[in-house]
Amino acid sequence: MSILNILVGILTAALLFHFRSAYLLAQRQQLVARRLRSYLLYWQGWILDSNVFKLFHVGAEWNKEIDELIKRGDGAAEMLALKEKKREMIQEIKTELEKADSSVDLSDMQKLLEKMPLNSIDHILKAGTQFQQNLLDGKTFISDDDACVLGPYGAQLCVNLKMNLLSGANKLLGQIVQFLVAPDKYSLKEASKEVSELFWTAILISKDIDALTKHIDRVSKMSLWDLTWKNL
Repeated sequence: MSILNILVGILTAALLFHFRSAYLLAQRQQLVARRLRSYLLYWQGWILDSNVFKLFHVGAEWNKEIDELIKRGDGAAEMLALKEKKREMIQEIKTELEKADSSVDLSDMQKLLEKMPLNSIDHILKAGTQFQQNLLDGKTFISDDDACVLGPYGAQLCVNLKMNLLSGANKLLGQIVQFLVAPDKYSLKEASKEVSELFWTAILISKDIDALTKHIDRVSKMSLWDLTWKNL
């Protein structure tokens, strides 16, 4: 057998191996994309059911503005200025909360508390811890390994969303526990900084969900062959 035939055989084997790896990666990408899309649809449904669509709209509009900046060829300075503009909304929320009465009429919540068991705080903290652990373990979201098959951009969006969900859960739990410990003394005015930061985290979550949904839609529309060819 000539050296040329040997080289052709080695090259052919290498190409077939590379093609097979790209094909298997494409299959996994489709599987991960379908799973992630299901989670995103769940979160979007929760947003609609929880009447926080206005916050989701802020995040979606932010992404549109970023797209416009990219089309114009703007850089990091313009992106940072846009982010600071969004932060101004949070400062406005904080200012409005600081104008509120020192005590808030939460009589309906207090009536609800009377029906709750004495160890409600323990149950809430346990549920919060379980939520965070499930998120980290990939039981209610895709794992970091699965996120990596979506490419650098997709992986970054997944990590951002996961971290913001964890941060938002911690901030929300903190406010709930403060209220449960002393409902008569709970004051939105005193908690204005923490509550406004909770709003900011909610906007970041909505921004991540919107961006990730668009990315997954693009991946989902690609055929197995298109994904394979892209992975080569």
